[in-house]
Amino acid sequence: MKTKKWRGFLLLLGFVFLFMVGCGAKTNNLPDKPERSVVDEAKVLSQDTLAYIDQVNRQLAQTSEQYQIGVYLPDDLKGFSIEELANKVAKKWQVGFSGTNNGILLVVAPNDRKMRIETSNKASQALPDVAAKRILDSAKSELKAKDYDRAVRLQIQGIIQYLGLSDSQLTQLGVTNSARAEHETALRWSKSPWRFVASAWPLFLILPFGIPLGIRLLRRRRGAFRWSDDDDDFFDGFWGSGGSGGILGGWWTSGSSGSGSSSSGSGSSGSSSGSSGSSGGWGGGGFGGGGASSGW
Repeated sequence: MKTKKWRGFLLLLGFVFLFMVGCGAKTNNLPDKPERSVVDEAKVLSQDTLAYIDQVNRQLAQTSEQYQIGVYLPDDLKGFSIEELANKVAKKWQVGFSGTNNGILLVVAPNDRKMRIETSNKASQALPDVAAKRILDSAKSELKAKDYDRAVRLQIQGIIQYLGLSDSQLTQLGVTNSARAEHETALRWSKSPWRFVASAWPLFLILPFGIPLGIRLLRRRRGAFRWSDDDDDFFDGFWGSGGSGGILGGWWTSGSSGSGSSSSGSGSSGSSSGSSGSSGGWGGGGFGGGGASSGW
């Protein structure tokens, strides 16, 4: 009996050991921090695009926030999901400057047809997840056509419009006026309070009925349900009495007063924290899983 227990224990240790070795092997397959801004394992980018990515980062290094964009095109996902791979590489490379932690990593996996923008916690304040998803999807047609140079350039141009570059710098980096106008429209919509209303309108239909009904069912399940004055008081407080007062009664009667004020302050990228960082990049951190993923 004791022999069987020891065999089981040793077998469990063996599985744990193999699991740890496998995890370590996968992590060791990740590329080292590059000297320039991009690693192209898939070998699909031209020298012009590689130079363009370096040019973008030189411009970003001159801004007060000192953003850095790393680009990684793996030959495969190395046993990870696209989210895991992007996060591990961003942490290993330490994308960003040590003084600002404004790092962004673009991962495009041609053979797996997956892509992701990974943002540091601080960079996500300037480049929210919904914007990252839109930027990724903007290059789907180029990726399907295997025009990776064009696709990566489009995605980088989408990213840098959120990072505080001047109009002259954006023009120098190839961002057209039409792309800039499209970005401004998307940015205004992302800050609009109506965006929340448009995406959450089912809640406004469900909650007025779901909350009272849920409370009634909960009371009944506990065996304590009976219709009483307390229930009337609750519904009067929720709907309002006689069309006025209450949570929803007051809302219906007062129209749209007071709505939308909570949208102020979103998306401001700050201006006072970045100028003291190092000059070379690759010293950032703070990658907590922000960003967006997509495929084609």
